[in-house]
Amino acid sequence: MAPSRQTDEEWNEEKRKNQNYDQRYTTYDESEKKGCSKCIILFVFLALLGGGAGAVIGIFGLEKVKSWVGLGSAEESTTTGTADGDGDTPTGDTPISYAFSQCPATGDCCNGLESNCDLKVNEVLYATVHNANHDNRTAFSNNILPLEDALAAGYRGLMLDVCKCPKNENDQNALEITFCHGQCGFGPRDPTEVFTNINTFLNDNPNDMLVVNFELSLNNPTAAELWDVIGAVNGINSKTYDYQGGTWPTMKQMQNTNKQLIIFEHSGPSCTDNPTLCVSNIQSFHDFTLETKYAFNSVAEVEDENNSCVGDRGTAGTEDFYSINNFVANSLLTTPSMEGSEVVNEKSFLKDRLAGCEAKTGLKANFVNVDFWHLGDVIEVTQEENKLRANA
Repeated sequence: MAPSRQTDEEWNEEKRKNQNYDQRYTTYDESEKKGCSKCIILFVFLALLGGGAGAVIGIFGLEKVKSWVGLGSAEESTTTGTADGDGDTPTGDTPISYAFSQCPATGDCCNGLESNCDLKVNEVLYATVHNANHDNRTAFSNNILPLEDALAAGYRGLMLDVCKCPKNENDQNALEITFCHGQCGFGPRDPTEVFTNINTFLNDNPNDMLVVNFELSLNNPTAAELWDVIGAVNGINSKTYDYQGGTWPTMKQMQNTNKQLIIFEHSGPSCTDNPTLCVSNIQSFHDFTLETKYAFNSVAEVEDENNSCVGDRGTAGTEDFYSINNFVANSLLTTPSMEGSEVVNEKSFLKDRLAGCEAKTGLKANFVNVDFWHLGDVIEVTQEENKLRANA
C-alpha cells in the first residue's frame, strides 16, 4: 500500500509559501533527547580515551572534540541555512546561492541546462552527496543538512547506506530494511519516506533525473529486499530506468520516456551466484563504474592524484562511469571532517581535481562525491563542467 501523503491542494499551498522542499521525516518527540544522546556519545568517547582524554582536549580543544560527534555551537546550528535552531526541522531553504537551473523559458531542459539534453547519462557530471542519509540528527554525521535540501540545491546524485535493523527495541530478531550508517541508530532514515519525498521532487521537476547508489551494508540486505520497499512507493517503479545493455540513453531520451531514476548498488551478493536476490531495476555499480579510493585522512592525500584518482573498485567493469570520492576523515577518529570538506569542496580545488583525475585516468568524472554538501562550490563546478562537455 502506498504511504499516506498530503493532498495535492495541501502540497501546492506549501510549495507556494516556501518555493522549496521541506524535509518530511520523523522527528524526535523531544529535541532535547537528541542533544542528550550526543552528549552521552561524547562522554562515552572521552571515557574510552581514559587518561588520554585530557591530552586530546588539550591538543584539539573541547569545541573541536564536540564537533566530531555533532555537538556544534548554537551559532553553527543556525548559520547553515535550513535548520530552525534546534536542528530538528528544516525550513526548506538552501544555503547555496548558485542557480542550478539555467534553462531558457522555452525549449529543452535537462538537469538545469539545455545543453545537457544531448549528452548521454554517462557523459554528465552529477554532484553527489556521500552518505546522504546521515545528517546532523545523529552523531558523526557526513552532512549537516538533509538530503531533500540537497536536491533543492541541485545535487542529482545520492549515496545511501542500506541496513536491516530491528523494527522495535523489544524484538531484536525482527529486522526491516532501513537506511543507517554502519550501525543501527546512526544516520537513520525510513526508505519509504525518503522515496516518497524523492518521487514528489521528481514530479515537480520533470526535466530532472537522479542517480542513486546504495551500499548494501549492515546485516546483509539484498537488492530484492530493498526494491520490495522502495519499488512499492507510488511513482518510483515507473520512473526507474531498467538498463538492458548497450549504449546508455541521452538525458533527453530519458526524459521522453518519463524515466528519472537510475539506481545502482554495491557490496551486495553476487547476482550471478544468487539471481533471486537481485532485480534488474537496481544495477551493480562496479560492473559499470570505476571508483576511486574512499579513505583519505587529509587534504594532502586527496591532492595526491597518483593515489586518489586511480581505480580502487570496478577495475573489472565496463568503466562507463567514473566516480571520484572527494571527502576527508579526521585522522584521529576517522569520522567525517568538516574542515576537510571546506577545502575539497571549494571551486579551484574541485576544478583541479577533476582535471587532474582526467589526466591521470583518461576518464571524465560522472560522480563527484562529497560530505557536508552545503559547503563550497560543488553545484557551480558541476554545471560549468557540464557546459564544457556539451560544447566540446
